[in-house]
Amino acid sequence: MINVVGCTTTQIVEKRVPVPIEVKRPERPTFPKIMNDEVGCLNESTQKQFLTRDQAMKSYMGELENIIDATHAQ
Repeated sequence: MINVVGCTTTQIVEKRVPVPIEVKRPERPTFPKIMNDEVGCLNESTQKQFLTRDQAMKSYMGELENIIDATHAQ
């Protein structure tokens, strides 16, 4: 007859659950308006670059605001 004696250890697994926190939305900056006649001396390509840049910046700001708003409790 063989007796087998062994030790067993219980492994404790810690489960971490992320807790969302509410992030405050910073005040949206104001940008000076630039009128068409003020950029009329620029070539058409440069004018389009300004317009594209402004649209991309506004879109990016809106996306960041949506992400911040998603942290707020419903």
